[in-house]
Amino acid sequence: MSTALESLREPSHFPLEQSNEGERLRIARDLHDYLGASLTEIGMLADRGAGDSEAGAAKQCRKIREQVNAALSELDALVWAVDPQQDTAISLVRYLVSFVEEFLGASGLECRLEVGREWPKKAVEPNVRRNIYLAVREAIHNAVRHANATRIIFGIDHAGPRLCIKVEDNGHGFDARARPGGHGLANLRARLSLIGGRCQVTSTPGRGTALFFSTPLFRGGGS
Repeated sequence: MSTALESLREPSHFPLEQSNEGERLRIARDLHDYLGASLTEIGMLADRGAGDSEAGAAKQCRKIREQVNAALSELDALVWAVDPQQDTAISLVRYLVSFVEEFLGASGLECRLEVGREWPKKAVEPNVRRNIYLAVREAIHNAVRHANATRIIFGIDHAGPRLCIKVEDNGHGFDARARPGGHGLANLRARLSLIGGRCQVTSTPGRGTALFFSTPLFRGGGS
């Protein structure tokens, strides 16, 4: 666990309203659909690899391992999203920081964390937590795939009831004015809009990219 989070204490559980049951059911369906499709693909990869040469079988094994790892990651995220013991702002921060550290560590990129303190002791709804996680995941994945960076800064803090996140890299950048939806930003903005969030990007060719987004953490969180 990052030293930036060691002083954060987990508050007692805050029960959510029954209206969230529909969201939990939706996430359960996502879990069923995603794992069903993943397991089917894994089975097909295994079937194709059974008759391959040694080199071909090794390649198929690598694909199967990647698919299994992706499925396990998605399973972990879905279970976390529906776990009532994780319905806190601190839990959200810890989960996002852990994901960023592990993903960037596996990618071989330097990771710098800027984590705020004194998080509000209120419950964060499952759909908000899941969409924030998916937005962060997309932002980090895009930076790793497209930026050709050696370092990524991940910042997370709050301004009152709003969550504020920064993903900044030292990569080659791009002309944000010419490509306002570049690097998957249109999808990320659409994801955030589902929970009342917004996204801004600053980037210049040769000078890296900085992505900022914010969203209400709680009902009535304001704009």
